[in-house]
Amino acid sequence: MFLDCLKLKAAFPSAGYVLQTFETTPLQWDCHHGTTFILRVANLDVTAIPEETFEAGISIEVGLSPREKFISQAEKFAAAQQLDLPLSASPPSELTEQLTLSAVHLPQAKLFIFAEVSQLKARPAGKEVCEMKVTGNFKVRQIPCREADLVIHLEKPAAARLLSFLMAQAR
Repeated sequence: MFLDCLKLKAAFPSAGYVLQTFETTPLQWDCHHGTTFILRVANLDVTAIPEETFEAGISIEVGLSPREKFISQAEKFAAAQQLDLPLSASPPSELTEQLTLSAVHLPQAKLFIFAEVSQLKARPAGKEVCEMKVTGNFKVRQIPCREADLVIHLEKPAAARLLSFLMAQAR
């Protein structure tokens, strides 16, 4: 499933880089290994920054419009992936989920920046827009990689709760 990533900024002061988008780009939501789901945004712009300039973390805004198309696409995805979507009479104003992995690849610098323990907070950010913030203890490793991208791994129950939350926001 693809969502519209309206805005993305991933800042990593300890590595000295910011990754971001300057226009709407696809956010891929897929099943990775049976029970692990990924959120992935590729082709990010990379900028070197002074270490003290930014706080570490990831901020993503996703579009949930057109509303009918998003809900239909989300329902088909949930059915195909056998996600049990929790339904509630009144959705929470914010959702917090523990993530399995949050990471970015920086091919020019041959860096892999990752947090094995991280947290995602989602909340509405306007009409048919949801903001997701990821925080964690990001580490840096030097490895070769092919493209600048961001990947977030979450387990199946967390993926179901996040999708349910987004659908409730769209409704």
